[in-house]
Amino acid sequence: MMMNAAAINNLPANVFADMLKKDVLSVIDNNYVVMTREMYDTLMEEYADRKIEREAAKRLTDANTKTYTQQEIMKMFDITEKDIAAVGDVEIE
Repeated sequence: MMMNAAAINNLPANVFADMLKKDVLSVIDNNYVVMTREMYDTLMEEYADRKIEREAAKRLTDANTKTYTQQEIMKMFDITEKDIAAVGDVEIE
């Protein structure tokens, strides 16, 4: 998915004709969609999640793909439960 972002001051004035009346403005005729930053961030996060899910599903159905348990990965990289607990609660993107 390709997305072009433009600064508000670069958009034509007609894009904002009824901006004050709506929370989200979709201007299909000019190929613009204006939304809140929160909505944009949510959409992009969901898109990324779906892309990762599709890749994982593809890999799991490939007969040549080797899968590993958490314990196998921990052993391969010499990671202990103590190491994991020391890191705390983190989010990996």
